[in-house]
Amino acid sequence: MRIRQTLLMNLFILGFIGLSTAQGKELLTSDTSRVDTSKNILHATVKPEKIAVAVLDLDANGILPAEGRALSDRLRSEIFSSGVFEVMERAQMDRILAEMQFQLSGCTSDECAIEVGRLVGVQKMIAGSVSKLGELFSVSLRLIDVETSKIEATAVFDMEGSLASVLTQAIPHVARKISGLPVPEPNFRKSTKFRIMTTPSGARIFLDGIYQGLSPLEIEVTTGHVYYLKAVKNGYQEWEDSYKAVEGQILDVNIAMSPQQSKPETIVKYEKPQRAYNQGFKIRYADMRVTDKLNQHMALLNEQIDRRKLFRRSLAGEGIIFRNIIRFNGIEVYNTHQINPFLAYEFGLGCYRAEFDRWISDIISRDTKSPSSISLATWSPEITLVLRFAPIRFPIFYPFIELGAGYNFLIQTAFEDERSLGGPVYHGWGMIYGLGVELKPFKFIGFSLEWMRRNGDLNLLDYDKVSTNFKDAGLRKIDISGVNFGLALSLYY
Repeated sequence: MRIRQTLLMNLFILGFIGLSTAQGKELLTSDTSRVDTSKNILHATVKPEKIAVAVLDLDANGILPAEGRALSDRLRSEIFSSGVFEVMERAQMDRILAEMQFQLSGCTSDECAIEVGRLVGVQKMIAGSVSKLGELFSVSLRLIDVETSKIEATAVFDMEGSLASVLTQAIPHVARKISGLPVPEPNFRKSTKFRIMTTPSGARIFLDGIYQGLSPLEIEVTTGHVYYLKAVKNGYQEWEDSYKAVEGQILDVNIAMSPQQSKPETIVKYEKPQRAYNQGFKIRYADMRVTDKLNQHMALLNEQIDRRKLFRRSLAGEGIIFRNIIRFNGIEVYNTHQINPFLAYEFGLGCYRAEFDRWISDIISRDTKSPSSISLATWSPEITLVLRFAPIRFPIFYPFIELGAGYNFLIQTAFEDERSLGGPVYHGWGMIYGLGVELKPFKFIGFSLEWMRRNGDLNLLDYDKVSTNFKDAGLRKIDISGVNFGLALSLYY
């Protein structure tokens, strides 16, 4: 009876499937725009959603905070690579917590981790620590459910080695384990070390030229290399040797350092060093032979006095005629530096004035009587840089050639009693060249006679109303090019 009922039930199901298929075909023939997606529906797979998780920075014990942050960043990358969790970026987590005014520093407890997870809106939190005890590193993680506040999984990894080994071996291991993925057996490499002892102790130890510390000392090295060891201690001879590092070997290096042999005392005869007189100070008195050009300019100036206003007030109709310049002389001061016995350079400042010697004598005699009429003072300050060549040298004297450049001003100021009426200022660059001979009876003193030519085509400096008056009068330039003869005193040190 049961067999008959089963057969009837199977026939009923087959008939129903056939009827459904026929109806499906009718629908396809009646409406060609519809697509049969039954196969796609049957073979579709639904990917599970990843679990949202946030990873706190590892609590660093026995290592630097910066090293702890580097290991924490690597942990986030490894957990993301596992494909199990949707890992929140550290920057996004910090931004949300900053908006909530939540301080993340010191957050190491489970309660704090759960509170962070609720604030940032994740399902799970991963917290842990990395610790160093002697040569042993320990990495510990725990996976906490934010809703239930329960620890769902833990991962611990202990190893000996360096911090680089923790980064490349321990962190990937605990990341896969906390993600629930199979973990391969760790491939530990036995450490290779040099254990260095010296007699006496306290010697400075160098490995391949790099300072490692004071003996006794233990140094972990990489296998397959030849290392050069050196021990240094004051009062003892330096010791050095080479060793090849073999995997898993702890090599004891015992060094007996030999005292340095005392050297015989050497008597050093003191010799007073010779003094090099290669710098100096020079003062030069010179007479410039340019009075004819200055007086030509003075003649043009006298012609314009009765025609127009040149100075701050008009002098027309007063019969003013400025007298010619008889002498134009001055003093130059130089700093001299001897580059070699045949070449030197001099930097100097100087000032020339119409009848400079008379002006000096007036100061010495304290003649302060004011002039009773209108007068014109002419000045020429200058800055000079000169190279001196002395190709031939004799025991006491030597001839030389000078070549350089100078920047000159020419200042003319009219005075009415003690009141200034202003005046023009001319300026410009010029070349300098000349010859001379220096007599040097001593190393530190010298006397020289010099002939020098200066090119000084100066232009009017437009800076006030008086300058504009001179420009309108056609007095825009003045040429003070010419030769000068000078006597100089040099003091060397």
